Amino acid sequence: MMGERETFDSWKEISDYLKRDPRTCQRYERDLGLPVHRLDGSLKARVFAYKDEIDDWRTRKLLERQGSVSRLLFLVRSKPLAALLTIVPILGLGALIYLSVLGLSGRRSDLSHLSIAVLPVQSAPGLEVADAWTPSLPVMLIDGLSGSNYYAAVSYDRTLAALKEMDRDPAAPFSTDDLEEFAGKTGATHVVICVVLKAGRTRVAALTVRRRRNAEAFTSRFDIKDEAGIVRTVDLMVDQIKRDLGVTRTTQAGDFDALGMPVTTSSLKAFRLYNEGRRFHVSGDYARSARIMRMALRRDPEFALAWRSLAASLDSLGAEAEAMACLRKALAFSRNASMPERLFIRTDYFHQRSELKRALQTSREWLSLYPDDTQAMLFTGRALIFEEDPEGGKSVLEEGLRRGDRNPFMFFYAAIANTSLGLFDEASRVRERGLSIHPANRLIATAGVIDAIVQGRHDRARSQLEQISAEEPHGSTELKFGDVLLLGGDFRGAERHYSGIRPPSDHALARLARLALAEGRYGRAAELAAEAEDHALLAHIESRRGRLSEALGAASKALKKAEEQGDCYTELVALHIKGAIEALAGRLEAAKACAVGITEGSARGLGRGHERAGLCLGGLIASAEGRHGLAEKEFEAAVGLLPRDVPYLDDRPYQIGVVAGMHATVLYAAGQECEKAGKQALALGHYLKLMGLNGGRLQHPDLYALSHYAAGRIRHDQGDLEGARESLTRFLELWKNADPGLPEVEDARKRLAALT
Repeated sequence: MMGERETFDSWKEISDYLKRDPRTCQRYERDLGLPVHRLDGSLKARVFAYKDEIDDWRTRKLLERQGSVSRLLFLVRSKPLAALLTIVPILGLGALIYLSVLGLSGRRSDLSHLSIAVLPVQSAPGLEVADAWTPSLPVMLIDGLSGSNYYAAVSYDRTLAALKEMDRDPAAPFSTDDLEEFAGKTGATHVVICVVLKAGRTRVAALTVRRRRNAEAFTSRFDIKDEAGIVRTVDLMVDQIKRDLGVTRTTQAGDFDALGMPVTTSSLKAFRLYNEGRRFHVSGDYARSARIMRMALRRDPEFALAWRSLAASLDSLGAEAEAMACLRKALAFSRNASMPERLFIRTDYFHQRSELKRALQTSREWLSLYPDDTQAMLFTGRALIFEEDPEGGKSVLEEGLRRGDRNPFMFFYAAIANTSLGLFDEASRVRERGLSIHPANRLIATAGVIDAIVQGRHDRARSQLEQISAEEPHGSTELKFGDVLLLGGDFRGAERHYSGIRPPSDHALARLARLALAEGRYGRAAELAAEAEDHALLAHIESRRGRLSEALGAASKALKKAEEQGDCYTELVALHIKGAIEALAGRLEAAKACAVGITEGSARGLGRGHERAGLCLGGLIASAEGRHGLAEKEFEAAVGLLPRDVPYLDDRPYQIGVVAGMHATVLYAAGQECEKAGKQALALGHYLKLMGLNGGRLQHPDLYALSHYAAGRIRHDQGDLEGARESLTRFLELWKNADPGLPEVEDARKRLAALT
């Protein structure tokens, strides 16, 4: 939180620390992911940054574009220098440029000899373009090309100095010898010429990339409709120049998971291994995918997309810390990649940190620059689902499918979006279409399991899991088997599946802890949660046991770990449980500090999730202060923000638990507050909603059982003896193996005895 970490509270403090002007730092935030936060998420809000995040960002070598190019880009935006550059004579079009370079063999040693110079902008004879922004195009191109390990970009200072040394009038035609002399003075192996022409209200930029002492040239055309399109056009030009240099290899036709975008690597062998590894990843064989991706990285250690894919596989295997380290490498090496690759990696980076607001912002930027890129549609749709806008996600994902995208993840998330909206028939059609293209694909089939659980159709879910397991047994399938059996009340069957994973993973141990909670065995649940190092779960367990000191200790560890990992979702969970325990212990100022932390975290993502958690914690604090009217309002607002019941636990790569993780805690807390206010009917309504959950009760199955007890108690007091008998009987069945001496169990037995 801000009070516990060194912060910079303005652009001036941030720029002073980085020794850059504020506008450059703002550009670093926009283009390079400089970690800057805003209090309410709007662009006009006061900014702040954490020193440790700035240092971490800088050590990842994202700050590569230093020196004269960045300074000149800043200066060109000022009117005096723009006017000065406008009057710089324009190089003639008539000269031919003969440049050559050693042939590319795909080896890094060859690529490292490449260098590229960008000449001042030319305009067609008799059609001068007087736009003030035109002279800044070369500077922007160089800025976009800078920082690569595959080639060197000649600074614009050096280009202008070479022209001055030659004592050449840029307005006069250049001969072949003149251009050869220019290439020699700058050391360029390639020269870029940009010609800007008027075409009505539109400007047309003709781009030519030529090799030294070689007649071969690559030409391309770009339309600039207005000044707002300049940045987008420059990004597209930079990507095209990289392709013309030969450092970007486009994906091969027929590779459904080749992302539909350029894949930058200096090694054809690494590229082939990458495609092979990706196919294993989407089929669910994460271990094999990781092994193959490491082979690709031995061929090209700076292959950004291979690092990203390795991170995804490791994350799916439960190695979250190693996965994040790989993702940081992908982010650092993306300076060598194309713009779509950079946006892809940045979007995934923010998503893995659960900074869903920034992930959505980046994916939307990606989609605006490349409106036909179905991979951008996939990531935008996925982010919308996790930001609890399934309708928006459905629209974007189905557009990707209409455009012919065959990625299994597209079918998976499109099916999930429909399930989230209760459109079960449509979800089924999406899955069937996906499975017709990818028979027996475990990812798409899993969407069917989730759909069955949401509808409470446990038999169908088990049948589908049996089919998936028959095709290819997998640990995550065993976890889901256990989940379905737990939801159906077959605790011993669930235990067999959870315990059958060898060696036992942290995910499996945490599931066993939740199974113990479902049975009221808090002591055993605490042992398993501690073994899994799930401190947030342990904090919840200890608080339910009344061991507030131990609960606070676990909650503090959970918060520290979440802050170290930089994961927005786990930090939110930790802040909420810590604040709840602080309020229960009467430490209201500490609880309010956690509420402030939740509000500040909302700028990073999980907007509705943060709002819901903040309202719930606010209700707990108000209740502890005796302001029960305010507490009731806070809880009702939190309940109103609950989404549909979509499981699972935070079981990556699906992360559906981000959406549904707080269902049970919000409803149970709201029910308890209504009981305090004497509003039994409202309280009963909240408990019944909790009891009607399917996947949304997996995080806190003890609260599901306790809701049956609460419903039985309320019905008993209301005189509904049959309803009370039914609820109390169900509670005692669930907790027949509960820890001895639990007051809820003792009271339920007494009440039930009085009813028989």
